[in-house]
Amino acid sequence: MFRKSSSPDYRFLLASGAVAAALSAAMIGLLDPGYRGPRARAKRAIGRYANVARRTVVKRRLRRRIREPDAIAALVVAGLGLAAACARLVATRRQSSPFSAGRTRRIETLEKVIEVDRPLRTVYDQWTQFEDFPRFMDGVKEVRQLDDTHLWWHAEVLGREKEWEAEITEQEPDTRISWKSVSGARSAGTVRFEPLGADRTRVRLTMAYEPDTFREDVGDALGAMRVQVARSVRGFKDFIEGQKTETGAWRGSVEDGVPKPRRN
Repeated sequence: MFRKSSSPDYRFLLASGAVAAALSAAMIGLLDPGYRGPRARAKRAIGRYANVARRTVVKRRLRRRIREPDAIAALVVAGLGLAAACARLVATRRQSSPFSAGRTRRIETLEKVIEVDRPLRTVYDQWTQFEDFPRFMDGVKEVRQLDDTHLWWHAEVLGREKEWEAEITEQEPDTRISWKSVSGARSAGTVRFEPLGADRTRVRLTMAYEPDTFREDVGDALGAMRVQVARSVRGFKDFIEGQKTETGAWRGSVEDGVPKPRRN
């Protein structure tokens, strides 16, 4: 069987435990500054494991009964505990909504402002024609208006085909339109319209986007998304400035996702 270890190497055991903890933390992204909450919980958990291990080692040293099987068993139990904690954190992070108060995933915000040489009402009315977006918006292949507040999108995002449904949460004629995804790709945004004169309008598009950190390099993903958003807004400007008038209009309003009576 196993024989007693006359001089167990405590430094080796502690170093092995530290390496295992660091690898576990790196695997679940706890070293990323965007995960302050999970990192703090992991630190507390690792601290508790460390205290238990320290007390156990001291107790065994006093008894002078430390054996190699005991040390191996302790490391296995600690490793299983860390693995379970990591798996729980990963599962929680995957299941949480990117826009919920308890989320732990990272949200990035993109903004693009452009001035359009067309009257405010013309610019706003054209933006409400979502099914025309594939005509000028980069990567968008199809948009279906399901009802007054829901849209189905099919687009190429960061080189991949994606489909999702979006809900219009707020809409105020000639002022703003806000939306959020309710399935598929996770995003939300607001486009605001500001008159700069009788025939000129400022359009400000702000988007919240959650990079898929399991499959995307965050830096590359954000860079590509910025380019795509800029091309889309520029495409809208070129499209409406090339038209004599808007292709259609919807003058209704939306409050908290509920459509209100239309107005002229």
